[in-house]
Amino acid sequence: MGRVKPIGTRRPLRVPLLAAALTAASALPVAAQRWTLPLEVQHRVDSVFSFVERDAPGCALGVIQDGKLAYGRGYGLANLDWGIPITTATVFDIGSVSKQFTAAAVALLDVEGTLSLDDEVRTWIPELPDYGHSLTLRHMLNHTSGIRDYLTLMDLKGTDFDNVFDEFDGVELIARQEGLNFDPGAEYLYSNSGYLLLANVVRRATGQSVRAFLEDRYFDPLGMAHTLIWDHNREVVAGRATGYGGGASGWQIDHAWNFQMGGDGQVLTSVDDLVKWDGLFYDPVVGGQELLDRMHTRGVLNSGDTIDYALGLNVNRYRGLRRVSHGGAWAGFRAHLVRFPDQHTSAAVLCNRGDANAGGYAMEVMDVVLADQLAPAEDEGSGPAPASWMDGEEVALSPAQLDRWVGIYRTPDRPNYWRFEVRHGSLQMLLPDGTSLRLSPRSETRFVAERYDVPVAFQPRTDEWPEGVRVGSTVFLRQPAMTLGPSDADALPGIYHSAELDVDYELRVEEGALVLHRPGSDPLPFLPAVEGEFEAGGVAYLVERDAGGAPTGFRVYAGRVTDILFRKVTR
Repeated sequence: MGRVKPIGTRRPLRVPLLAAALTAASALPVAAQRWTLPLEVQHRVDSVFSFVERDAPGCALGVIQDGKLAYGRGYGLANLDWGIPITTATVFDIGSVSKQFTAAAVALLDVEGTLSLDDEVRTWIPELPDYGHSLTLRHMLNHTSGIRDYLTLMDLKGTDFDNVFDEFDGVELIARQEGLNFDPGAEYLYSNSGYLLLANVVRRATGQSVRAFLEDRYFDPLGMAHTLIWDHNREVVAGRATGYGGGASGWQIDHAWNFQMGGDGQVLTSVDDLVKWDGLFYDPVVGGQELLDRMHTRGVLNSGDTIDYALGLNVNRYRGLRRVSHGGAWAGFRAHLVRFPDQHTSAAVLCNRGDANAGGYAMEVMDVVLADQLAPAEDEGSGPAPASWMDGEEVALSPAQLDRWVGIYRTPDRPNYWRFEVRHGSLQMLLPDGTSLRLSPRSETRFVAERYDVPVAFQPRTDEWPEGVRVGSTVFLRQPAMTLGPSDADALPGIYHSAELDVDYELRVEEGALVLHRPGSDPLPFLPAVEGEFEAGGVAYLVERDAGGAPTGFRVYAGRVTDILFRKVTR
């Protein structure tokens, strides 16, 4: 007999569709609102969203000051089929901004003594393997658990993301993993798995889904009538935006319909409701100051180093001011909520287009609203202000100057790579999908990756420093050029099996090159990276060999998932 999978308690829709439509319509005329931001500041804020065309998906903005919506506006359309405009009442999927809600549920249970943040995870989920190290709820809240990310596991397994997937499926997949990415507390590595498991802990500790618990303890008391965890894929949600992707090639619906759970995401909300949520962090009518203290306590690694991540929140400084924030990205949605607590000023940016940089827009808005209180960008050590050279003009480089940087570069501590080639007369960064990104030169060593505005700075070899490149804030070192040798071409082909994923990969030689075939993916070139390491589609494969040098398998490294063993089972 199969298990029963509850779909969660659902509140009835409190606003009839007609009333919701009238509410949305009433929010349209900006001139009718009495905003407290000066008109000049409003215009400068609006310019941040000038890229949004009237007939395209866009964003909702809320600037919150002293517990009230100081300025709110929608830019673009919530639904292209019907031409419905975005307003501050429009409901969006906020992706990983959801994590602070799950963290608040667990923190409240800690305040009330139902559980402790320092409980061993296996106290609540005993079917997880014993990894030989203390693994706590706090580790999962801080992303220091080492638990492999379930979304990456699903991708490696070849799972069809259009199939229904719920909390119980996630727990089962995570519990199959025989190892961790690292010992708990040793590192920070963002993992959606920790928050999915925390939702399951809430269920086991209270007998309620995380949705029902949040509705009872937070959403209803705060009056957040249009906020919920979407845990049933046939549920109607009034005023909800549709997610879109595609952009220049034409907009297409990009909406993850079949993820039926909460924890790491799936919260649907509006700017208007986030105003009420933001108020909790000044007047904690639920949980009191003890809740806020827990939510803002940053993680500490085993080394004693403190990280920026607390409980579902990044806590750091920006241009001299304290900042609390989190972003989210899921399907065709992008979201960001940032708070400057000492200034009682926040910004919520919710977008229904996959090309949106919600975090960037939110900070541009804050640069305008808090202009007279922020330190100059060049004096801020921890903020994301771009290097001044990125704003310079493109310079012309000779073929020899471009060829100088061609090659493969690897991070020193793990198998992450970037490849650079010269194509069509310009230096290009190769992307995992086989396409490339043009690098716009600002000098002989400094470039900007187009479309993403990411700084790429090459470092020539010196007595103190090996030749390398800094992409964003991460350093990659140049590696010797590797080619596929005859012995590997003969010995590597075959079928490889992972017991943890219960999946087979196959290596074949096709037209003289190694090609990887795996479920859910087109065939991928299996490219030599460094000695003993190969790369395919942005994933690293470290080959293991027996005493005679014959390959016995490989270990997979895929960003948020590391060290999954595939054993060679056939030639």
